[in-house]
Amino acid sequence: MIKKIKSKLEKYLAMSSSSNEYEAAIAQRRLLSLLAEHNLNISDIGVEASEVETVDKDIFYAPGLPFIKNFVFDVAKLYFCKVSSLSISRTEIRYTVYGKDTNRFYVVSLLKTIIAKIDAQSKGDSYSHYGKQDKSYIASFRNSTSLTIAKRARMLKREAENQNIETESGGTLPALNTLYKQENDLLEGYFSENSITFNAVTINQGSTENYAGWEAGHHYGESVGLKVDIDKKADKQKAKKIGCYAS
Repeated sequence: MIKKIKSKLEKYLAMSSSSNEYEAAIAQRRLLSLLAEHNLNISDIGVEASEVETVDKDIFYAPGLPFIKNFVFDVAKLYFCKVSSLSISRTEIRYTVYGKDTNRFYVVSLLKTIIAKIDAQSKGDSYSHYGKQDKSYIASFRNSTSLTIAKRARMLKREAENQNIETESGGTLPALNTLYKQENDLLEGYFSENSITFNAVTINQGSTENYAGWEAGHHYGESVGLKVDIDKKADKQKAKKIGCYAS
């Protein structure tokens, strides 16, 4: 059961990177609603005990750039995970993602994707403006993008906690306030059992000196795929916006 779910998640995650915006939006909506439905029903779908997902951790490494720290924690919380960071060197940070198997799989994949997209977009936009990689522009762009993504993730989490969501199969599931508490309790139990503690999260606004880069970064941060509204004109239906899972 868990393998089948992960297989679908891998498929939708790959499709969500499609250059076709409509196809990518459809894929992300299916991916997120599948994740939500799976979490809400994991205790009721009759899986064997060995298949039930438990809290564990995954590790990934990223450049030691302040802008990355600005959004990883909030994005992880949106998808029922928690992240800790440890500086390995001046140029590298180790991020540890805690949560259930499917949640960790999605969060790690999503965070890596977002980091790569911000890096590529900031450099591409810099070339468009200056014909070169302007450090001031790139730094301001990245910082603005990351803070915008973090703000959106917090907002989407609040929406998910208070609104109904649409599942992959077209049904509806209740608002996720109870689920967020349930998942947080599991995480806290895991941390207590393993004597894991967390340092306070410090948000670093970073460089804002390049106004053009800051403005462009803000607009790009609003477009990064955390929530994608689907245009259903082909079906003559209005786009739905239900929490963070109507993508």
